[in-house]
Amino acid sequence: MLCIFPTTFAQERNWKKSVLLCGGLTTSSRLYPHPDEQSSELRTEYETFEYIFSGSMEFRYAFSDADIYLYGSAEYIKSINTGRTFTTTIGTSLPMEEGIICIPLEFGVGTYIPLGDEKFKLTMNGGVGTYYAIRHLVIAKEVASPSNTSTSLSIHVGIGIEYIISPCVALQGGVRFRNPEIRCENSYQNTTYTSKIILDGMNLNAGVMILFPE
Repeated sequence: MLCIFPTTFAQERNWKKSVLLCGGLTTSSRLYPHPDEQSSELRTEYETFEYIFSGSMEFRYAFSDADIYLYGSAEYIKSINTGRTFTTTIGTSLPMEEGIICIPLEFGVGTYIPLGDEKFKLTMNGGVGTYYAIRHLVIAKEVASPSNTSTSLSIHVGIGIEYIISPCVALQGGVRFRNPEIRCENSYQNTTYTSKIILDGMNLNAGVMILFPE
């Protein structure tokens, strides 16, 4: 009953560990299909993926004697576009399905900023992340298998708002900024195609935080 009704909620924070389950929306990402071409026109050509939905989970550990917490998060981002055309090395046009799949693993430090009410807090955070991504590529119904996919290291910063509705549950919303670049390779009919993914949009997120009282 204590975790459901907030009437007996203490004003001071009485938890150290929490888990945040979120849905997210990345405003935009770019895929460069020819990043190594000598022609600047081909090298700077890119496909845009907008308003990409994602799911994430974040674990936090807060220090009891300071308004500081450590966090680690994992996210799954996927966007697929159909109805596109792929041009082979001999100039043949084939139907294509193309997209990006990205898994950010982020770690950092955040701080709580009281806004006059112990139940309502602003958070600021920042840290580093490792970003794994593949280019989803299907040409004429044949999958161009990912090969030699690398990861990228990058920094991120974010702000958020939390509202505690009971000793065990809080609502959270926020925005995170990041700009990793990940190079990918796909193999199709004995030919390797190199591409680059840039996850450069804002990540808007909202979810529920489960608190574990001490």
